Amino acid sequence: TEEAGDINPSPLAILRLLLLTGARKTEISNLKWSEIDWDRRCIFLPLERSKTGQRDPIRLAAPALAILKARYDDMGDKDLRVIPAHYGGKATAVDVTWKKVRARAHLIDFRLHDLRHNAASVAVNEGVSLYVAGKLLGHKNAATTERYAHVASDPVHKAAEAVASRILAKGKPKPPASPSMTGGVTVSVRLATSFSYHTMIRPESET
Repeated sequence: TEEAGDINPSPLAILRLLLLTGARKTEISNLKWSEIDWDRRCIFLPLERSKTGQRDPIRLAAPALAILKARYDDMGDKDLRVIPAHYGGKATAVDVTWKKVRARAHLIDFRLHDLRHNAASVAVNEGVSLYVAGKLLGHKNAATTERYAHVASDPVHKAAEAVASRILAKGKPKPPASPSMTGGVTVSVRLATSFSYHTMIRPESET
């Protein structure tokens, strides 16, 4: 999509980071280089930038860190902000880009903020405790995270489907999963949610 020239790479980078971190829109769109701790692989927000006061650090998984590292290599830190704001009419470029991404992914009534909800749902489905999921998203109140507790039953249903499919397959061997390489480290890729939109996080060399 970037090669088509109709999607700005800067707001697309913001969307990718929102998808990978579960952070709030402004936490990423207003991100400054000084807020990134490369050694600890975290974003530390000052009090004035946090909706809930002292927020837990935003953890950066390897793919998110790679996006930031690539941007630093290309742009350097000449701008205070990691991704300077771009505007198109009354809506920010992030909102405009999100509409394009949502249309191409055939997502109906899926808000940009739902990327944050998606991260919480994936965490719970992967067996992460509500306490840790809350820390991951920067929730101050445990009740805020509890709204995602109901999705924890989804893997059980998926397991039942997998067992039934396996039985019906009459013991046909299952092919091994293909690993992907990230910086020399083998990473097993699993899509744990109905929304992954792989093209948003796939390196440009694969597009």
